[in-house]
Amino acid sequence: MKKCFSRSVIIALTVCFLLYIGAGTQTGSASATLYRNDVPYANDDRYPLYIYNTTVYAPYDIFIGLKDIEYKYDLSADSFYYFNTRTGDYITFNLRSNTGVIGNVNTADYASLPIRTVSQHGTIYVPVNYVCEALGTGREINRDQTILRISDGTSPLKLAQVLEREGQTKPSEPDPPPPPPPPIPPAQEEVAPCIVYLTFTVSGANAGNVGKVLEILGREGKTAVFYLTADVMEERPDLARAILISGHRVGYRFAAAGRFEEDRRRSVSLMYGQTLSGTRFASVGFSGDEVPARLRNAGYVCAAADINIARSYTQSAMQRLFTDNRKDGLILNFEMMSSTAASVEAFIAVAKKYPQIDVRALNETNARDMEQR
Repeated sequence: MKKCFSRSVIIALTVCFLLYIGAGTQTGSASATLYRNDVPYANDDRYPLYIYNTTVYAPYDIFIGLKDIEYKYDLSADSFYYFNTRTGDYITFNLRSNTGVIGNVNTADYASLPIRTVSQHGTIYVPVNYVCEALGTGREINRDQTILRISDGTSPLKLAQVLEREGQTKPSEPDPPPPPPPPIPPAQEEVAPCIVYLTFTVSGANAGNVGKVLEILGREGKTAVFYLTADVMEERPDLARAILISGHRVGYRFAAAGRFEEDRRRSVSLMYGQTLSGTRFASVGFSGDEVPARLRNAGYVCAAADINIARSYTQSAMQRLFTDNRKDGLILNFEMMSSTAASVEAFIAVAKKYPQIDVRALNETNARDMEQR
């Protein structure tokens, strides 16, 4: 009788222990911070998502196993690299010098950058944005920057769908929309139907005002082309990348005819080093047809602005600009300054009031059409 009782107790305790282990495993999966495609990263409990100085880091081996991605470590050089076998893109990390190289074996293009890894939780962490942009892999992070997903395009699911399937809390809801702008007085004249493309020219100390404009455009779902001078790209190496990450396009801005060739070489070199690619958009800040013609012959899109906003505009002033405009579209350019954000908000308020104003994204195709008007 006592033997049976003891055996029953042992069996019951064993079952409870197994259930406890099972529950612990489920909890670990439900609180995962890293995903590779649709699957929680296997070592997430030991090597979770890590953020240092606003840079998002992940353990180096989360990229191993993605489609077309190869990894190799060179013990003698104390360095390692990832290589995309399909595109030829690669990124290397030197652990001794905290530098990296991003390039492509097919084109022989490369750029050396001060990319640092960090040692955390007993392993090497790599900066996610650099690796994903270099290799062309996907990345999604929730609003609170607590959950990251790396993907190779083999899964149709979004991060929110993966989290819902795993039973995790969905990313926090976006902030409520801002209050509506004050009402605009009735127009004295009817606004003509018009397609509008937004561009911005950025030079000198006014580069610091770009962030507010990006915030407004992102909130309103509008995209634009930002033309940057070589001096701006040199002084603010983070700016072109921030513009591209926000979903906009970047172009070259040439401010002086006398140093056009010098500025062109500098701009191309800086743009590739900062964004890993060039651009076909260009604009000039001086009169004459020679330089624009040379740019077009070299394959650049150089469509001049129809309206240039170089001062603060109220809603009523902005409204008057659209009372007698052509129907085939126009390019509205803002010279970046401290008042530009307020002028952009004034324009958006007018565009919301008049559905005849159709704000579209400027791309190479429609920009070339605008050139030929």
